[in-house]
Amino acid sequence: MRRSIKICLLCLIPLALIIGIGIFLLGNPLDRPGVRQGAEEYMEKQYPQQNLYVADLAYDFNTGHYTVWAASSDSVDTHFSLSLTPEGLVRWDTYEDDVVSGQNTLNRLNQAYDKQVKSALFSLFQEFDFEMLSGFYQEQDICPTSFPSFGIDPRGLELDSTPDLSALGEQAGVIIVWANSDAPSEEEAAALLLAVRGTMDQANLPFRVVSLRLRQPLAKDGTQDSDDAISLPFFFREDITDDGLIQRIRESDS
Repeated sequence: MRRSIKICLLCLIPLALIIGIGIFLLGNPLDRPGVRQGAEEYMEKQYPQQNLYVADLAYDFNTGHYTVWAASSDSVDTHFSLSLTPEGLVRWDTYEDDVVSGQNTLNRLNQAYDKQVKSALFSLFQEFDFEMLSGFYQEQDICPTSFPSFGIDPRGLELDSTPDLSALGEQAGVIIVWANSDAPSEEEAAALLLAVRGTMDQANLPFRVVSLRLRQPLAKDGTQDSDDAISLPFFFREDITDDGLIQRIRESDS
């Protein structure tokens, strides 16, 4: 009988450890209903008539608090996060930073523009070895003083609006390109820039600037054999023409 009890106790030890580790990493499951209720009551009080709901919640073992992601059933751009204690008390939320600031709206427009740009430039992926990202330059972004300010202020964007992406692209569209070459050269940079502009013009998709980094590909261990690279942080669309392009690349290379 004693032997059986001892065996049972020995079996309970690893189970208790697993439960303890689970609570440490994922939080006490008994806290979650109170956290959800606390978030819902806070949102109803702070942001009434927004039709907000708890989209998801997770425990952060680093802080011992919960993060709740809130969204609106009426507004695609109204989503933000809240931080709550295990007792369901709200510590802070990101409504002002994410929603009121216009950042959510700008992020959505960035994604839509990036999708169009990637679709337009798809054929170039067969010709050049590169990766890219695109979006709209923000007014508060750091820009060299030698360049004019051309960014978009997200605070001026209307929530859930669908402005003309072509107009925004002409004002502040930025295409960031990371390209690989066994021997980076100004001639290859020029060919890539001309290909990007030509393809974008053919797709009738305006942009303002290309930011290009042409370098040797990384080795298998993640290092680079050479520091040879061409960096063009701000190369404006109107400067991407055959005449004098190599010279302009030399002057812009940093």
